[in-house]
Amino acid sequence: KDSTMHYPKYSKYALASLAALLLPVILFAQQTTQPSQDETVQAISVLTSAADVFDKAMACRQLSLHGDPRAVPALSTLLSDRKLGNYARTALETTPGQEASTALREAIPELQGDLLIGVLGSIGVRRDVAAIDAIVPLLGQDNQAVAEAAARTLGHLGTPSTADLLRK
Repeated sequence: KDSTMHYPKYSKYALASLAALLLPVILFAQQTTQPSQDETVQAISVLTSAADVFDKAMACRQLSLHGDPRAVPALSTLLSDRKLGNYARTALETTPGQEASTALREAIPELQGDLLIGVLGSIGVRRDVAAIDAIVPLLGQDNQAVAEAAARTLGHLGTPSTADLLRK
């Protein structure tokens, strides 16, 4: 039996028809994945307004997909919010630039419990080696979950100095 596959030959007209059908889909996808400056500004204004929790959560989700450093101040104020902290942290995790890393790092002393564990995870995802000095004291925390998250974050950073710290 012949193991080679035979593909039907398509005429240039069939390919042109297929391209014409797919072009609107491709253009729509590009429009929905590249928000305008106004959409980013609008999401930031929702975060700084008296909007309800749902609207702020959706603004954080929008910024997690398309955020930029302009959103960092608004997002960082939400890190300690029990309802919105995870949304804000996730948006900061994906925001380009050092401003987001700095905001997560600066939140460490202000947070406790699950919110702190989440921020530590985001620091690990961002591979922010500048956070090492802030994380090391957490290894001795009474809260076992926080201590484990600190160790896990140092492992994610993956530097020779974090490897030495974890061996000790």
